[in-house]
Amino acid sequence: VHGTVFNRIIEMSGFELFDWSANEKWQEIERNLYIPATVNRDAILLKRRRKFYKEHVDPSFTWEEEDNNSSNSSSSSSSSSSSSSTPNDSSSSSSSSSPSPSSSSSSSNYNSQSAYNGSNYPNLSAGIHYIPTSWPEAVRKLLSYTHLLTHMAALAFFVLYFLSMTAPEFQFYSFGMVFKLGIAHSLFHLLRAYGRPKISKDYGSALVVDDYAHYFLYAVTFLSSASASMVPMFPIVIRSLLFTCRSLPKIAERIIPFLNRFLEGPCRYITERGGEFVSLAAKIEVFNGLLFIFQLLTPNRSILQLFLYAQYLRVRYILSADVRAAFANFRATADSYLCSPRCPSFISSLYTKLCGYVWT
Repeated sequence: VHGTVFNRIIEMSGFELFDWSANEKWQEIERNLYIPATVNRDAILLKRRRKFYKEHVDPSFTWEEEDNNSSNSSSSSSSSSSSSSTPNDSSSSSSSSSPSPSSSSSSSNYNSQSAYNGSNYPNLSAGIHYIPTSWPEAVRKLLSYTHLLTHMAALAFFVLYFLSMTAPEFQFYSFGMVFKLGIAHSLFHLLRAYGRPKISKDYGSALVVDDYAHYFLYAVTFLSSASASMVPMFPIVIRSLLFTCRSLPKIAERIIPFLNRFLEGPCRYITERGGEFVSLAAKIEVFNGLLFIFQLLTPNRSILQLFLYAQYLRVRYILSADVRAAFANFRATADSYLCSPRCPSFISSLYTKLCGYVWT
C-alpha cells in the first residue's frame, strides 16, 4: 500500500513538474483547442493534459477523478452521458468530466478570449476541436456529419466547375453552389460551437470575432457576383479541403479501415501544411479586392459589391493576423514597383490615394 501511494506521488510530481510550454506538440494542441466560454476552461485543459501526459510521456501515469462541487454534480453527469465522438470532435473524450453549461436555455456568456484560447479567431490551419454544447446527442451527431458533407460537396462542385468549362450555364451553377455551401459551412459551425442562436449582446460579440462568421459574409458577397471567376472560390475551397482532410480519415478508420490507408498519407500532407494554405487563402482575399477594382472597367462591375467587400476586408484586417500579413506583403511588393522613380507620376499618385482610402 505504501509503495502504491509513493508511486502515485512520484507520478503526480512528474505530471505537475512537466514543462508544458516547452513541448511543441502540446502547444499545437492547446492553440487549436476550441473551448466555448460556457464550459469550465481549466477543467477541460486539465483533462486534456492528463490524457496527453499518459499517451506521450508516461503510459503508466494514473490519476483519480476529482469530485465536482455538489451544486454541479448532477449537471456534470448529464453532460458526460451525452458526449460522443463526431467528425472533427477529438475533444469529446476530454469533455466527459467537464461541467455542463449552467442554464443552457437562458442567455450564456460568450467571451471571445476564452472561446478561442486567447486568440481573436480560431486557427483554421490546424482545425477546431468542438466541445459538446447543449444540443442533444443525436442532433450533435447530425450537425457534425452534415457539416462534413457540405464541405465535401463544395469540393465536388469546385471540380465540376473545371469540368464544365465548355458549358457556361453549368459553370455558373457550380460557382453559385460553392458559395451557398460556404454559407452552410458557417451556419453549421455556429450551431456546433454556440448551440441554439440567442438574441444577446454576448452572443453577438462572439460572432463578431468568429472567423467562420466572417466567411459567411464572404460567401454572401460573392453569391450575387455577375462573373463566375474561379479565384474567389479558393478561400472557400481551401477551408473545405482542410476540414475534409482532418475529418475524413477518422471516419474511414472506423467504417472502412482499408480505405484509410489511401487517405491517411495525402490528408496528413495537407493538414501538416495547413498554415500555408490558410496564409494563401488570406492572400487571395486581398487579391479579390484588386479584382473588384479592375472589374470597374468591365461590364460586370458592381459598385455595391465592391463597397461590401471593402467593408469585409476592413473587418478581416482588424481581426485576422493572416489577412494583416497578406496586406503587409502586398503593400511591400506594390511599393517596390509603384513608388519607384521609374514609375509614372500619375500612377504613383493614384496608388497613394488608393492606399490612403484603404488604410483609413
